[in-house]
Amino acid sequence: MSPRLPASLAAAFAALLALALPAGAQPRTALIEVFGSPECLPCAQARFAAATVSDENDSLATWTEYHVGTSSPLGGLGQDIRLQSYGSPPIPTVFVDGMPVVPSGSGLVQDVRDAVAAALTSPPPLEMTAQFFFDPDSRIGSVIVDVTATQDIPVASHHDIRVVVLEDPVDWCCGAMNAAEWPRVARLLLEPIRLVAMTAGERQAHQVDFDLDPSWNADNLGGLAFVQRISDRAVVQAAEGSNAGTLPPLPPRPSDPERITLFPTAPNPTAGIARLEFFLPEPAWTQIRILDVRGALVRELTQGQRTAGRHPLSWDGRDAQGRRQAAGIYFVVLETSTVRKTRRLTLLR
Repeated sequence: MSPRLPASLAAAFAALLALALPAGAQPRTALIEVFGSPECLPCAQARFAAATVSDENDSLATWTEYHVGTSSPLGGLGQDIRLQSYGSPPIPTVFVDGMPVVPSGSGLVQDVRDAVAAALTSPPPLEMTAQFFFDPDSRIGSVIVDVTATQDIPVASHHDIRVVVLEDPVDWCCGAMNAAEWPRVARLLLEPIRLVAMTAGERQAHQVDFDLDPSWNADNLGGLAFVQRISDRAVVQAAEGSNAGTLPPLPPRPSDPERITLFPTAPNPTAGIARLEFFLPEPAWTQIRILDVRGALVRELTQGQRTAGRHPLSWDGRDAQGRRQAAGIYFVVLETSTVRKTRRLTLLR
């Protein structure tokens, strides 16, 4: 049996690991998954253990709870499917990086603490970030997962990228012990994205759009992403998602005239020049602008009277002063005297 880390050292382990990493390297992030339900009294202990250990490790651990087998509004089909992917273990069960936490007699918090500490000793084969966008007006969300290999992954197709949309907290009454608030509830588990073969330094990005349930509080939404090996279900890297915010609602405009078209940008996502194109069925005053997620103007590409027909443009990822813009979500906005159309563009760096 491997020696147990003393409780006083386990909380400091993450900081020591970060100091040992090469400059600029992304540290390992462990994933804690709780399978429980609001009606389950022992699940409260599992929930507490996950939250406690995640807080102790700061950015080196992230967690969520799948409320499974429940008739409450906290459950969902995707959460039950996630449980089945582990062979339907009993409730509650805590997994760390895809492996169940085995009770040792020292208490669940210490058991989870030890499992996370052990997981963090394994260097990650890749770096990843997850950027979420939630638009409460259209009830549409989007996530961009960016993955860079830190070593060759010749059998990368044996790995899946998984994305969880979570809500934190959720108010619902009442569960066991009359609990009425629930942290980090998994709301949506997106379909797996198959990771393709990668060599060290290679980068790939994936963007997925999804619908937001009207019952969710869009202000409390967040998410996480992780890469899981298919053969043994081991999670090799995880990332707490960052919230990219939302674009302010567009002002009301008259109905769109037929055939005015803002075509999709290409490539999207892009790390270089994005090709844009729009079509006018007749001559019209036209403005094309690039906005950031706050709705602030980044660059105006054209403004003035334009002839009928197709009009190609491009954006090099810079503002009007020639400064390179940060990676993230931007919006291409076309306006005429009668219509306003928007396309989303993801910029990589």
